[in-house]
Amino acid sequence: MQHITHQTRYLTLPILPNEEGMYTAYLDSNWALIEYALRCYSKVFAFRVDLRLPDGYNYLDTNLITRFFSSFKAMIKAQYYAKKRNNDGYVHPTEVHFVRVREVGGSGKPHYHICILLNGNAYWKLGKFADSNSLSNKVNAAWASALNTHSNDGALWPTDGLVSFPDYCSYMLDRSKTDLNYQISELNKRLSYLAKVATKPRGNGIRCYGTSRIPKPQFVGGV
Repeated sequence: MQHITHQTRYLTLPILPNEEGMYTAYLDSNWALIEYALRCYSKVFAFRVDLRLPDGYNYLDTNLITRFFSSFKAMIKAQYYAKKRNNDGYVHPTEVHFVRVREVGGSGKPHYHICILLNGNAYWKLGKFADSNSLSNKVNAAWASALNTHSNDGALWPTDGLVSFPDYCSYMLDRSKTDLNYQISELNKRLSYLAKVATKPRGNGIRCYGTSRIPKPQFVGGV
């Protein structure tokens, strides 16, 4: 049985209120992901995106979100190596850190809420869909790839209206800035929405919450 909180603060930080409450294990993982990303990079660029499924798609496709992240990571890696080939200076690498949830609304159709965290020295804005080098374009292309890997009879699923970036969806956490704690608090509060109990069906064998790997901090003992 997972523990649920109905408080408006958790780990001393504000979280979004929700009538059915929040899973504390998910809140813990959200916070651990933010901390880990800030251990990796002096700047962290984070953004929220929502991914929806087209009508008629196989809603029980359990590998869909895995294919999305595999495609997105491949694009990020390819862009890094392209920059290295065309740049004499240092090019900042980045891993793709993320938290994702699968939810099912009243219509019975699943959708995904995702937050991706990257090295803020490598990426600092989403850019426009039409720009093939932009993050927003890569997200859209990765979702199209994930949907169409297992398309029916060769028909392609369009992504029109299926990829949306909420208002004020990006955050820059900069360890050198005085507003760092405020930005961390705001991002953590935004991510608390992904920990809500509501619209997360259980017992169907499909994971409704997950994050990228979060290694535990390494402590060195001394005398």
